[in-house]
Amino acid sequence: MSKRQITVAHIVDTRNGPKYLKDQADIDNRIANVASKQMRGRIMALLPKALVEIGLRECRETIAGRSEASVSSNRAAMVRDFNSMGVTVSMLSKYLGHSVDECTSDDLVDLFGVSNAIRQGAKIKNYFEGAIQLEPSTTSLKNIKKEQ
Repeated sequence: MSKRQITVAHIVDTRNGPKYLKDQADIDNRIANVASKQMRGRIMALLPKALVEIGLRECRETIAGRSEASVSSNRAAMVRDFNSMGVTVSMLSKYLGHSVDECTSDDLVDLFGVSNAIRQGAKIKNYFEGAIQLEPSTTSLKNIKKEQ
């Protein structure tokens, strides 16, 4: 058994500077958040690194879509998903730093995270420059090479 005592300030950092928490629910959430991070850090420090790497690899494979579907079909689905949000293939290529055709399973994991963040309220422009487009584009995976 391992014990650790932590002190949590009832303050959160915001763009406008520190905000003092007064609501008990906000204070409880802050404490739970810090305690969770501390516990996760302790667990990660105790686990053998090889075991952590195996777990991370399994997570990446699960997120990217195991071998049930090919990387190219997962890539096409990801392009369609971003297309529906108004993100073009050229924006994806710029974000990745290479052609979407060269997208690896690790790239798909990253894009899956970005897609989820946008669905949960993150702004597209935080990830993609020039993201003004509101209507989905008609770009498909077949047209990727033509666009580049």
